Amino acid sequence: REEAQYMIDNGINGKARYNQCTEDGFHYEEVQAEINRMLAKDKEDVLTAMIACLPTIKNGSEGDAVKILQTELKYMGYYDGEIDGSFGNGTESALKGFQSNISKVYGNFGVDGICGTKTWTRIFK
Repeated sequence: REEAQYMIDNGINGKARYNQCTEDGFHYEEVQAEINRMLAKDKEDVLTAMIACLPTIKNGSEGDAVKILQTELKYMGYYDGEIDGSFGNGTESALKGFQSNISKVYGNFGVDGICGTKTWTRIFK
């Protein structure tokens, strides 16, 4: 773990990381696996914190959170309207399509056209 943290802190990657592991007597694959675990945990913590900041939105909502939702739904192919920050029928329909597909994969997800913590989490994960 200390070797992995050292590599992250000092920006050592690629061939330099392999050489540093060899020089320090560590197995590259083990250090790389630990780095991957550490970075994934950091990413997960940031994602959880970000999702906690997003409000619950629904038809009639307006603002930046709606723009984020519209952007993500457009990126995933559910929404083809304008990214205007106004949660109307098109955004609601796209969100319900997303929720319906998630429900098919994960079971009883709930298709209500409301984007709260549970839906935000599925959108970003």
